[in-house]
Amino acid sequence: MRNTPEAYLYEIPFAEYPFWQPADTYDGNLAVMSLAFALSADRALNLDNEPEEDFDPALNADRFLKEAGFTGLRKDDYSKETSMYTVSATIGARTMTHEGEEPFTLIAVGVCGAYYKNEWQSNMTPGSGELHEGFMSAAQLVIDRISGYIMLNGIEGRVKIWGNRIFPRGSGLNPRGGNPGQRGRLPEGRRICLHLRDAGRRAGSPAGRL
Repeated sequence: MRNTPEAYLYEIPFAEYPFWQPADTYDGNLAVMSLAFALSADRALNLDNEPEEDFDPALNADRFLKEAGFTGLRKDDYSKETSMYTVSATIGARTMTHEGEEPFTLIAVGVCGAYYKNEWQSNMTPGSGELHEGFMSAAQLVIDRISGYIMLNGIEGRVKIWGNRIFPRGSGLNPRGGNPGQRGRLPEGRRICLHLRDAGRRAGSPAGRL
């Protein structure tokens, strides 16, 4: 991890079996993996003072997902000038197969929850409706990215999404702050199972299903 004043390396083995379980089944290994994923999605600090044009603020998520077997990584907004309209996030995919089971594509979606700079400003735009306007805007943006990712990468068949939230900015994948089921839709005909872990509430607790 490079989002603290000193760099730390933690080895968190990736386990496939939790994703073959129902999304509302608690699993300790999935809780640990999800917490590690949430932390890796945070913007990394440039501890070695590399030139800004050479430094990747999403390097933690990049390394985490690649070592877990995810490919086709998409990294959004980490290197942009942050504002209330940006949501720094990383998306990757991995094909999951198991004897006797229908294969599926696991899409990992990590939303930056620390060092998100001016992105916090969306927290201050509650709006006048029933749902928080800033959170819903972030949710819509993330859902659009997932939809685009599925279509651009030609992903067919069954899909499961592994998402994380650790701070309010993670409401881009938060059923309470920005519900993917109430605004925005993934491509028609998809079987979607949302493995969403709210590390800020209780690591590994089931937060919702889509």
